[in-house]
Amino acid sequence: MRTGVVIPAHNEAETLGASLEALAAQDVDGQGLEVLLVNDASTDATSAVAARFPFVRELVNARNLGLAGSINRGLQALAESGMEIGIVLHADCVPQGRGWVKAMTAPFVDPAVGAVVSARRLASAPKGAERFFDAVAPQDFPNPSGGDREIGFFRDKCDAYRLSVLKDLGWFDTGTFHVAGEDTDLSLRMRAKGLKILQSGTAEVEIGFSSHQRSLSRVFRKALQYGGAQAVLWRRHRFDGLKARAAAGAFLALPGALLGAFSPFGWILVAPALWMLATTAGPGGLPLVLAAVPLGAGLQALGWTPASAWGTGVLAASLALLARRAFQAARRMHGLGEAPASALLGFLVAGLWWALTGWGYCRAWTRLRRA
Repeated sequence: MRTGVVIPAHNEAETLGASLEALAAQDVDGQGLEVLLVNDASTDATSAVAARFPFVRELVNARNLGLAGSINRGLQALAESGMEIGIVLHADCVPQGRGWVKAMTAPFVDPAVGAVVSARRLASAPKGAERFFDAVAPQDFPNPSGGDREIGFFRDKCDAYRLSVLKDLGWFDTGTFHVAGEDTDLSLRMRAKGLKILQSGTAEVEIGFSSHQRSLSRVFRKALQYGGAQAVLWRRHRFDGLKARAAAGAFLALPGALLGAFSPFGWILVAPALWMLATTAGPGGLPLVLAAVPLGAGLQALGWTPASAWGTGVLAASLALLARRAFQAARRMHGLGEAPASALLGFLVAGLWWALTGWGYCRAWTRLRRA
C-alpha cells in the first residue's frame, strides 16, 4: 500500500530532527517514503531543520490553521497524490526501529480497519510542568498484549489512517475543533461506521514533551480547550471522557444554590447542573451522584429551600468526583509518598486543571445553547 507521513509542526525545531532521522532510517518498499511537513506558521527554525532532509516536502501555512487544519491539509495532499495510507506523526515522537512504518501499515490488509495506533513510551521521566501534564493526561500508551488489539480511540499523534475512509467521513472537523477534540470526534464517527481502530503490537514511538507542555500556563490553557471540546462531543455523540461536564455542573450549582436561597429561579441553574452530574459520572461515580440525593433531601428537611438544598447536594457530589480525579492524578505523579507537600501541590493543581475544563465546558455550552 502506498504510504505517506504527515508531520504537523508549529515551532517544533527542537524535536523535529530526531523524528525525521528515524523516518529516514525506515525500511520501506518501493520508491521510498513520502514525508510532508505541514509548517503551521512557525516562527522558529522549523523550516531550517526540515531543509536538512531532502526527502521531506514542506507545506507552509500562511496563517495558523491549528492541529486539525494542518493534519487535514497534509492528509488531503497525500490522497491527491495517490496514497492509500496516511500516517500522522507529531514532531516530538521518534519511531523505534527500521520496521515502524511497515508495522503501522500491515493491519490494513483487513478492509475493516480504519486506523492503526502506535504504542508509545516516554523518552524520559517528566519533570516540572511536563510531570503535571502527564499526570492529568498520560502520554505513555503501551501495548502489553504483544499483538494488535482493538481500542476505542486514536489521538492523531502517531497514528495511521485509511485515506479513503477519512475522505468518506469528511476528514477531521476543522470548523469546530482547533487544537482539541478532533481526534475523539473522528474516532466516534469511524466506529459508528463499523470500522475498527487497532493498536499495533509491534510499532512503538518514543515520545518527548513539546514546548507547548512545558509551562503551567499553557497546560491550563489546554484544560480550557479540552473542556470546550467536551461540550461539543457531548452534543454530537453524548460522550465526555474528561468528566468536564460534571465540573461544569459544579459551576452552575454554586450560583444556583445561592440564588435558590432567595428565589425559585435558582432551579434555572440547579436543574441543568443536576442533569450534567447524573449523565457523566459513569459507573464509578454513581455513588457520588446518589450521594447528592440524601444530601439535597436532608437539607430540604432542615428548612432549606428546594433549589438551594439540591444545588448544594449537586455541588458537593461534583466536587467529590473532581477531588477523586485530582487524587488519582496526584498519585500518578512521581514522588508521591516521598514528599507529602509535593503530593498536596499535585492534588491542588490537578483540581484546578479539572475546574478549568469545567469552565471551558460552561463557556462552550453557553455558546452552543445560543446557536
